[in-house]
Amino acid sequence: MSEHLMYLGTEDGVLTMRRLPGNWEQISAGLSGHAIWCLAHRPGHPQEIFAGSYGRGLFYSADAGQTWQARNIGLTFTHVRSILVDPSDPTRVFVGTEPAAVFRSVDGGESWQELSSVEQLPGHERWFLPYSPRAGAVRTLQAVPGLPNSFYGGIEQGGVIFTYDGGDTWQLLDGVHQDVHDVLVDADGGVIVFAATGGGVYRSFDGGRSWERVLADYTRAVAQQPGHPQIVFAGPAARVGHRGRIERSTDAGSTWQPWWCGLQVPLAGMVEHFVARPGTLDDLGGLFAVLSEGDVYHSDLDRPDWVPLFCGGKPRVNVVDLAVG
Repeated sequence: MSEHLMYLGTEDGVLTMRRLPGNWEQISAGLSGHAIWCLAHRPGHPQEIFAGSYGRGLFYSADAGQTWQARNIGLTFTHVRSILVDPSDPTRVFVGTEPAAVFRSVDGGESWQELSSVEQLPGHERWFLPYSPRAGAVRTLQAVPGLPNSFYGGIEQGGVIFTYDGGDTWQLLDGVHQDVHDVLVDADGGVIVFAATGGGVYRSFDGGRSWERVLADYTRAVAQQPGHPQIVFAGPAARVGHRGRIERSTDAGSTWQPWWCGLQVPLAGMVEHFVARPGTLDDLGGLFAVLSEGDVYHSDLDRPDWVPLFCGGKPRVNVVDLAVG
């Protein structure tokens, strides 16, 4: 039987939910006492999941979150903010941390090595976080579809970085706001790149060599509709964590329209995280949004019809990962 699993990274561990026709079944709750800020599963293996904690390092489960093991050998920073399982080589895993550093594993997460070229980037000594004494954070790591060894990283606050050689060397891309929260790489060969920043949403048509701002408001999350590279979703807010909304563009960000039917807009908070997959909710398809209050909402991709999935409860949800196989 195929698995349709939703992992919820919360302020108190990881919840694993199985999607049933029209309903949910909780199959595990683990890592109690750990604040989880990022998740990533091994492609094609929905029960294998990595969870990045804020202060306790990285954890791995091979059984959909029923049991967990720490995976911290060589991981010298324990505030894990992003995880990427290499889609071209699932034994290779990357994590981004706070302070801003990137670590690479070539043995499926058993051991780690820091990629020193990140700290050699110009201006690294000026990276910072307004809420933490640690120097910056790698908030996101994204692979370029169809281009092995090519990855983007988003630094809060430091900008967008890029590697074409699997992380051996990195370059800092100029022209984008330095407060980067999310990077979206066009699934159609990585031609278009978006960056969600504290200064709005930026778009590049040349792989990050040049940028233009296409939304002005503070934004932490962007997503692309699978199979439709021109259709993009964004979660801007009037100010940090307040008076948010959801908008959609059908022309790769040149124009935007409201996409919030079913939500009370302006939101009390803002969108922290999007996940988009093809299909219906029972297939774990559609657009999933995690709001800053910890609520999770869902909408179909072809019309804005937001409905609450996990709302008003505790622990607060920080991030979701969808694993189908």
